[in-house]
Amino acid sequence: MAASAKVLEAHLKERGIKKDKDVEELYLAKQNLSECVELTRFKYLRSLWLNKNRLRDISCLDNNFQLAELYLQNNQLTDIAGVLQHLTSLKVLMLHNNQLTKLDKVVKEFNKMQCLKILNLFNNPVAQEPDYRLYVIHSVPSVELLDRQEVLKSEKEAGKKIYEQEQEKIRETVAFGRRSEGPPNLYYPGKDQPLTKFVLELPCRYIKPDKSEWFEFLFVSQRFLFVWTFTFINLNLIVFVVFYSNFLVLFKGKLDKSALFCH
Repeated sequence: MAASAKVLEAHLKERGIKKDKDVEELYLAKQNLSECVELTRFKYLRSLWLNKNRLRDISCLDNNFQLAELYLQNNQLTDIAGVLQHLTSLKVLMLHNNQLTKLDKVVKEFNKMQCLKILNLFNNPVAQEPDYRLYVIHSVPSVELLDRQEVLKSEKEAGKKIYEQEQEKIRETVAFGRRSEGPPNLYYPGKDQPLTKFVLELPCRYIKPDKSEWFEFLFVSQRFLFVWTFTFINLNLIVFVVFYSNFLVLFKGKLDKSALFCH
């Protein structure tokens, strides 16, 4: 931290700034810094240049909530998870020419940056991931200029169509009771991780029953067959009795008539 502290003090002295509250801009670029001294004392800092150094992480901005412009390009940053998300006043963020990986984690840092208008991420490994541009545009809707190119309305519509369909698949999967195996890597994880494939399962009524369900089905079927057979036999027996009774009545009537003629 000694090197960056000396650079900082020299910069303040050169500009004749004696009070921390008067610091709104800091230019610490091109100083060959591998680390940066804590800057939380500058509560009114609005613009910060740390580009063209050798920074591997950036953890010196814990309380700089008013920061609107941050220039971190041309460093050696590999991970920014948890170090920028509180900077919700950012309008300009330059992160190009670094070593950032895992697009979903990088973009997660920008979720609360509703004022972010200009964003550069090119020349990072994340920029090589499939549909990188559409994913960033959809995830950070406030961005108007991405990687020095204007964000088009057609790009916003394309991103919305792609990723809202994916979200709908997730909702359907959850609704059908799919067992969760951890948070899905929905949007293109790092190159070392395969893209999660979502399999839409059918509702339970279409799922092949297990053995216990088969046994219950057979038991109910047998009971139904027994009741149906018993009813059928009883109906046939009743019909037979009625028919035989009628036959006896008719036969007896004929016998009576024959007896009369004989007399």
